[in-house]
Amino acid sequence: GDFTVGTMTVGKGGAVSIANGSTFTINAEGAAVNAGKVTNNGELVIAEGVAFDNTTGEIADASTPSGSVIVAGVLTNHATVEEKAVDGKITAKALTVKANGKVDTDLTADYKVGETTLDVGSTFVTALNANAEGGDVSTAAPAKTLKLTTGFILAGGSITDRSGNAISDFVANGASGSLTVKVADQSYNSVRLLDGGKFTVNATGTKVADLTVTSGVATVGAEGALEVGKLTTGATNASVVVNGTLTASAQALGLKNNATDKTLEKDTSTTNGSGKVENGTLQVTQNGRLVVTGLDDLTFKTTGLSALTGLTANDRTGVIDLGKATIE
Repeated sequence: GDFTVGTMTVGKGGAVSIANGSTFTINAEGAAVNAGKVTNNGELVIAEGVAFDNTTGEIADASTPSGSVIVAGVLTNHATVEEKAVDGKITAKALTVKANGKVDTDLTADYKVGETTLDVGSTFVTALNANAEGGDVSTAAPAKTLKLTTGFILAGGSITDRSGNAISDFVANGASGSLTVKVADQSYNSVRLLDGGKFTVNATGTKVADLTVTSGVATVGAEGALEVGKLTTGATNASVVVNGTLTASAQALGLKNNATDKTLEKDTSTTNGSGKVENGTLQVTQNGRLVVTGLDDLTFKTTGLSALTGLTANDRTGVIDLGKATIE
């Protein structure tokens, strides 16, 4: 059954078990410490006002995670001891950070949470853990991005570094790595998908300066609107599915205007910041809309848009909006 305690201290070697279907709530303001093991097959709730220290402990789960963690207070899973990072272990099917809640943890192999949801007013504090390409950090390739190998849902909360700066560069890596945006008017510097990673936009007003789908799927949901400053897709195992609205300039798609021939053509320049979208990787579905900006007052032949239409999949049923361009 459900159980509520004011505070809790689990010493080294100590253990607490939360059964499947049960809720264990810590609700007294102040410090609670786990230096042992909390086996959570149900639901662990850290109430508002509780400061839960798990830096030397473990929140465990079954081999197939089924437990969830709800954080309305503060869950600290990271510390620096003698200039070395120390992180506790968290394994769960889901972790939700509620309004005014905060989680502080590095995203290492010790953070095994299938899906992390950040509600409005919540904060997830961490550190950049990958270089600009999403690879390992080194002296020559310093940390520039946050690599996600599990699911993160941004439902109004923020992901920051330990200086309080919003993190704006993400890599979704692997089939379980995903970033989902569910709140309007969010802007990111870069999002990169590797090895089957996923990026989903289910809100309006989302902007990404540089979206790279090397391998994976970026999806604009039916209620979503995404504007990209530069779009790059891989030739295989990469797609951008547009069920809502995707807005990009011709240059962002890797195209340029040939005024003489009245055509759009592939831009092969590598120095002007142009995108590079491989043919067939844009899937504009029946209710989807691809808005190509920067073409107002330009004139194209009816046969001069093949470079643009070729970027879309053969089964495209949605709309390509060229603004005030003239087709003759």
